Amino acid sequence: LSQMIHNPAVNEDLEGNGLRFIMDTEGRQLIPWEEIHAEDIVIIPAFGTTVETEELLLKKGVEIQQYNTTCPFVEKVWKRSSEIGKKGYSIIIHGKYKHEETKATFSHSYRDAPSVIIRDMSEA
Repeated sequence: LSQMIHNPAVNEDLEGNGLRFIMDTEGRQLIPWEEIHAEDIVIIPAFGTTVETEELLLKKGVEIQQYNTTCPFVEKVWKRSSEIGKKGYSIIIHGKYKHEETKATFSHSYRDAPSVIIRDMSEA
């Protein structure tokens, strides 16, 4: 989908070996979704992805679980926000709203709870 991790050397090496990023870390399309097909290998990066992107890939027939490298600590946040949300609490996500991990976390959390992203104390 996008950079595997925030390490320019790793990402340059991957691109040098033929890997192409579908989008950048802010979600801007680099390769149109129309060019992605079921036989393509799509790697979900350590930051995870949104529920909407997962659903889009599944509709295209792309096997997302086979190449899902979402960090277990990111998934732990998603699971915890779901647990908290099901108890009637709201979720406050501290992060940059354009960052893919923040977008993914919001996408997962708002299914179970009112959720908001704040960047700093002035936004809070």
